[in-house]
Amino acid sequence: MTLLSFFAILLVGIGAGFINVMAGGGSLLTMPMLIFFGLPSAVANGTNRIALMAQNLVAIASFRKSGYFDWKFSTMLAVPALLGSIVGARFAISLPDEVFNKILSVVMLIVLAIIIWKPHKKLGNGPTENTLPRKIGLVFIFFLVGIYGGFIQ
Repeated sequence: MTLLSFFAILLVGIGAGFINVMAGGGSLLTMPMLIFFGLPSAVANGTNRIALMAQNLVAIASFRKSGYFDWKFSTMLAVPALLGSIVGARFAISLPDEVFNKILSVVMLIVLAIIIWKPHKKLGNGPTENTLPRKIGLVFIFFLVGIYGGFIQ
């Protein structure tokens, strides 16, 4: 690795960290950069997850410290997310690099569009009561989020 490559990676890493703290989406910088510097897509994806795992552990600690963490509810959603992530990861490693790159490109464009247009702000606040139908819906949604997380994130 050249000195220029090292500083480019360092700069992109700092920029991605800043973006993740402010709005999320730092992977839009780090994944292409890792692939650009020669890592196969699956390796770049796995490498990117190390930083994401550290970031998520810090976020859990921060939520817990601030009192916004409900262990029972969080566990109920973590289980389907974990199962979905296993499905997504197995799917990701089963694909040839060319196919993975095409899917990754489309997903990154969709994520970029979501970050720019912020469609979630137009939805408003949804129901806050944890009724049985809502819990069932959330379990399904978190399974799908897990698949996405296992595949790309």
